[in-house]
Amino acid sequence: MTRHTIVAQPTVRFRVPGLEDLESADPKIEVVFDYTPGYPATGPSYDSGGEPGSGAEVELVSAKLLDGDGLDPDQKTVNEWAQDWLNDDGYDLACQLAEDEQGPDPDAAYDRMRDDR
Repeated sequence: MTRHTIVAQPTVRFRVPGLEDLESADPKIEVVFDYTPGYPATGPSYDSGGEPGSGAEVELVSAKLLDGDGLDPDQKTVNEWAQDWLNDDGYDLACQLAEDEQGPDPDAAYDRMRDDR
């Protein structure tokens, strides 16, 4: 597991008292998250019928409002926005950032070197 920071700008929808239509804003949030890489499924072998794969996991550690875009939310709301972003639009971005920051997998590099011999 590794820890990473990314700046997110989710679109949030809200209702202004007295108005019927939903309004939207794009606050800027600094999101700190933990990343656990996934692993691919393995096929059947002599000992086992195979194992299902698992996707990467991102877990919110903290969120900090950088720019409310006209909104002044409490910390609980900022955390909810960050969590919603990580669960939806930000999942792929967060995973890509974490993988880029980690660099190449040393085990994979060793395997390639060993196989090239």
